[in-house]
Amino acid sequence: MGNNQVNRPRWHMTAEYGWINDPNGLVFHDGIYEVYYQHNPKDVVWGNMTWGHQRTRDLVHFEKLEPVLFPDEFGTMFSGCGIINEQGLLGLPRDALIFFYTVAPEPKKGKPMEEQDWFSIRCAYSLDGGMTLVKTGKPVLESLAISNRDPKVFYHEPSGAYIMVLWIENHDVAVFRSKDLLHFELSAKFELEGAFECPDLFELPVEGTDEKKWVFWAGDGSYYVGEFDGYIFTQTQPRRKAYETKLPYAAQTFSGTGKEVISLSWLRTECRQNQFTGMLSLPRVLGLVIRDGACVLTQKLPESVREILLQESGADSEAVIHQQDGFEIVLDHGIEEKTSLDGTKLIINEI
Repeated sequence: MGNNQVNRPRWHMTAEYGWINDPNGLVFHDGIYEVYYQHNPKDVVWGNMTWGHQRTRDLVHFEKLEPVLFPDEFGTMFSGCGIINEQGLLGLPRDALIFFYTVAPEPKKGKPMEEQDWFSIRCAYSLDGGMTLVKTGKPVLESLAISNRDPKVFYHEPSGAYIMVLWIENHDVAVFRSKDLLHFELSAKFELEGAFECPDLFELPVEGTDEKKWVFWAGDGSYYVGEFDGYIFTQTQPRRKAYETKLPYAAQTFSGTGKEVISLSWLRTECRQNQFTGMLSLPRVLGLVIRDGACVLTQKLPESVREILLQESGADSEAVIHQQDGFEIVLDHGIEEKTSLDGTKLIINEI
């Protein structure tokens, strides 16, 4: 069902109660999109970072479920990703879901940075389709900086290894490789202009050509088009920005969707009626087009989502098709989102 409460967006995913930020562990399996996210289930402000959980079959209507990763003796649960165990590793069945997440130790009050405990990247798995996550208990790589975080993992078929991209510090990011999902070895560490937090790396077709390009993504929607050989990412054109406002942040792409690259971001909206803070965006299918000799990111609503929104919109929601300049949906008590018909321009403004 859609969200029908007063002051709650009708289609965007929100928490029943509490704070939401970064989407985590996005994975598609058995016709289900699992959506985890940074969540404070006890308050409407940031803190007590836990992985909340919802799921959907159509990317519009979400089933609210119990949280799955809670703070423990090592710290609170920061951002991470999810994959299907297609290679049958870790002694787990191939349909198991595997998750990599950041553990942030509690700060030592009054202690300088050099005496603080370092963040660690750890692993969990699910044998019940994502309903329950079991922590394996050990870090999967040696940290390179005190607060390195936000792992994104995928399998790179040409080089026969799992790849992890990780934010390190400042504008530094890193690529790690693993054959067994137990041990990740540093492959490359490099600086990307403006890059900060929540990295992602994915390959996209270039519309109207036979080419594909790799895109490195940062938390604020900065993206960098280039090449990736399984070991190092090589940027081939200047940094661009995917958003025109600062409302969207920390987007992540789903694993398990095949050729389609689908992204969700956190929308940094204010608290509503002291019930919930923040929400997740509508899904975007990502692509590339050539504009003035350069590759530009496109963002389009999945056609199935577009159809649902049109079917469900009524006089209270004002869904309108505008001549030739775009598709606009005005959501009551939520946000306004516009996408040009070719998907090259995304505007998200709070209303």
